[in-house]
Amino acid sequence: MDRRRDHVSPSRSRHQEGARGFLQLEVLWGILLIGMLLGLLTVATMQQDKAERKLAARRAMARQVEAALVTLQAGGRVADQTVRVKRLETPAPAQGFIWVEVSAADKTATTRLVGLVSEKTVAEVSHETR
Repeated sequence: MDRRRDHVSPSRSRHQEGARGFLQLEVLWGILLIGMLLGLLTVATMQQDKAERKLAARRAMARQVEAALVTLQAGGRVADQTVRVKRLETPAPAQGFIWVEVSAADKTATTRLVGLVSEKTVAEVSHETR
């Protein structure tokens, strides 16, 4: 029998330990990289949720302003205290009508809509109400 096969040389033993250490280092880097990617995805998801809530609030405000203008155009009165109605000085294209700006605001944005309404409907609307 050949004894050289059973005998492990010191250089080969160090080589195997070095390879094992390199593998451990690669695993550690892989775990670190996965952790960083998980953190980035978490931050991105949180920002997307924040933007989604902000856009939903702006859409709701736009619907509120549209509803107020439609109410004015139908001859009703705006009951919502968060909506402002401002009479504009621009001449209307037809007799008996006026231009008004209907707006609503929150901490971050203002939504404005301009429309033509009957002068009788907004006789109580001065240059700015509410």
